[in-house]
Amino acid sequence: MNEQSYILDFDDNPHAVIEPRHDDRPFQFHDKLLYAFVPEEEIKAFLDQHLHRTIGEFHSVSFTPKIYEVQLGNELVTLCQAPLGASAAVQLLDWLIGYGVKEVLTVGTAGVLVDLPENVMLLPKRAIRDEGTSFHYMEPGRFVDLNSDFLDKVERAIKKLDLSYKEVITWTTDDAENLYKYAKDPLVGPIAGWPVHTSVDNSKEIIQTVLSADETYAVCLKEDNIAIGSVGLIPPAQTCTKSGNDEIEIG
Repeated sequence: MNEQSYILDFDDNPHAVIEPRHDDRPFQFHDKLLYAFVPEEEIKAFLDQHLHRTIGEFHSVSFTPKIYEVQLGNELVTLCQAPLGASAAVQLLDWLIGYGVKEVLTVGTAGVLVDLPENVMLLPKRAIRDEGTSFHYMEPGRFVDLNSDFLDKVERAIKKLDLSYKEVITWTTDDAENLYKYAKDPLVGPIAGWPVHTSVDNSKEIIQTVLSADETYAVCLKEDNIAIGSVGLIPPAQTCTKSGNDEIEIG
């Protein structure tokens, strides 16, 4: 019997014990799916602005969303409200893929650890795998990288709409051990004006109180994305140096 945690015991067999489309419904959804983690009233408001029709319905104990065909320009796409919770969202997404979906654009809202204006658009390039569900679909690892070609399409669309967005990999408290590995060295921190870190919890506190500030980023190794340092962009109003209004201090 495998002694490692079940969550790390990855099975790459693409066939499930119960296939997603075991209910054998007469559905055929469009290739492109807009998967929306938003309230139902937002779905209705969106539909009021576009030609649409109902093309399916998903039944479960607690969530029964309708599946819509929506006309966007000259293209027909699938729209479905997503449930909260990774397991429920993936169960429904598996079912949608089983009935024809091939490309998924997910939209929704998110909380942040630092103050940001409301409605700032965030475009994630990488996700931290802390939910457990993804370990049933991919080999174990800390991160999952989003499809770069698809991200390029999304970025072009956002720019065409003249919208601003943030696309960064920021510090998370998951990086505390990596930070402590370097910051506990008395030859590292003090020469930059920082006290030596005394524990992993101390490093976690620094991430939460200092390194999570606006425009503060982790410096990571390209090959494994392990954090080895940080860099902050300091605007003229906050810097102690004499800099012009069009200059940024790197700290």
